Amino acid sequence: MSLLALADLTLSPGPKALSMNCLIIGGTNFIGPLLVNELIDKECQVTLFNRGNNSDKVPSGVNVIKGDKSELVEYKEQFKDLKLDVVIHMMANTESEAAVFAEAFTGVASNAVVLSSANLYKAHSRFHMLEEGSLEACPIAEDAPLRKVALKEDEKTEKAAVEKTLVTSELPTTILRVPPIYGPQDPKTRFYPMIMRMLEKRPFILVGEQQSVWRWTHGYVANIAHGIAVCALNPGKKHRLFNLGEQSVPTVKERMEHLATMLEWDGKVLVMPDDDLPPHLRTPGDFRQNIIYDTSRIRAELEYVDTFDYYEGIREAALWYAENPPSHLKNQKFNYESEDQAAESIKT
Repeated sequence: MSLLALADLTLSPGPKALSMNCLIIGGTNFIGPLLVNELIDKECQVTLFNRGNNSDKVPSGVNVIKGDKSELVEYKEQFKDLKLDVVIHMMANTESEAAVFAEAFTGVASNAVVLSSANLYKAHSRFHMLEEGSLEACPIAEDAPLRKVALKEDEKTEKAAVEKTLVTSELPTTILRVPPIYGPQDPKTRFYPMIMRMLEKRPFILVGEQQSVWRWTHGYVANIAHGIAVCALNPGKKHRLFNLGEQSVPTVKERMEHLATMLEWDGKVLVMPDDDLPPHLRTPGDFRQNIIYDTSRIRAELEYVDTFDYYEGIREAALWYAENPPSHLKNQKFNYESEDQAAESIKT
């Protein structure tokens, strides 16, 4: 079954011997519906806690408690009645949200799973040239150094503070550091910039030498949902930390070529010296710093295995992105004349 069909699947509430009681904070966008369906398939009783804005995305048989994540403590007695085995927080972004979460569920849920971000590692600030020092070693394990600076001025998440709050709480919590996530329903339409020229039938795409061989771990949405479910269904008795993401990481050029194959684009990805790229194609960053996460811990300790093969995922993603261009890029035109001139310089 394709992911597009899987995401729309509505399960009938037939009689089942339910194995676990699960509460998900969020659960109706992107990763959420896939996670909900997997937990239902594993015979779990699922309750969602959210503002109720996407009620049409809630499968049959799933309970919904409407509320705001900043007010979780006010629902503590209602949560107790659920006799929760696990609570999953999909969107704990600040220290205060983590503190409220810990207060609401300590003594109420046996375990918790909380999504964090793999961009906490120092390799990210090193790539953006915001911290000095030598290149960070790859692959990046869970005990690798964390960055000390914000990646951008308007950074709104406090994932490091979220993690610190939870690992010092009494609530047994599994923290999942997730990579950039792609696939159908991706609100960031993450790979669309890579395929724009393919969709416009351009004969080539230019990429700089250093960027062409750069590697950055990503994660296909169904595999990320599966990783969350594996943690929820295999609770720990103490705090745990796992990286999650693809096991084999392609270079930028390889990923572009994989997308091209899925879209049946017969052009070429042309590599050229970075300084010769047209200015609008230059991406800032130190591409000597790869960002490859070590995901061996969750694979060894919880026997996690990707449910979707990389090529299956990239195909589903490419087709969805092609049909769902982001509004700010749809029909946007670039200086293709300068790209044509640059391509001619490669030939000569």
